[in-house]
Amino acid sequence: MARPTKYKTEMCAEVVSFMRKGYSKSVVSAKLGICPDTFSVWQKDNAEFSAAVKEGELLSQLFWEKAGIDGMMGEITGFNATTWIFNMKNRHGWRDKVEIDNTSSDGSMSPAKGFDASRLSIGALEEILLASSDTESN
Repeated sequence: MARPTKYKTEMCAEVVSFMRKGYSKSVVSAKLGICPDTFSVWQKDNAEFSAAVKEGELLSQLFWEKAGIDGMMGEITGFNATTWIFNMKNRHGWRDKVEIDNTSSDGSMSPAKGFDASRLSIGALEEILLASSDTESN
């Protein structure tokens, strides 16, 4: 027999309100008195709740991005940029850089067929030419 749900439509407004303050889904779960698994089930089972969570996630990111801007502009006393950066990386998927694997299927560093070098700087093209001449002489 299925257990009765604690879900109520009014909780959607609470989700948005909490996340607007920068709270994560885990914290919102606790504030609603449910476990994170139940929170996930409600997202899957209730379109209105899912929409509220999506809106809340955007508002949470807005909260944290605004905090970063305010902090960098000196509007937050004691702002810790390092902590803020780690928060953004862990909660909002920020990355320092994207790694690109230029290795061809044969293991060489030769560009793949159809490689467009038109956007590379002269310096980058020279480095590629030097690297390829070094490997050919070995």
